[in-house]
Amino acid sequence: MTRAIAASSNKLKTFKFVVGGAVSATRRDAVKEAAVSARTTSLTIWSGVDLKNISV
Repeated sequence: MTRAIAASSNKLKTFKFVVGGAVSATRRDAVKEAAVSARTTSLTIWSGVDLKNISV
């Protein structure tokens, strides 16, 4: 996230992570903490479980 924000001249404020596998609660918490530290305004994490529940 830090590199993406820097590359956007600090204008990038929203992140959406789409991960095909499982994302543990510990990893979600770590990503959320990093997002807060990076001053993002929106964070979404979709994991394999979330993707299976989407009907097309």
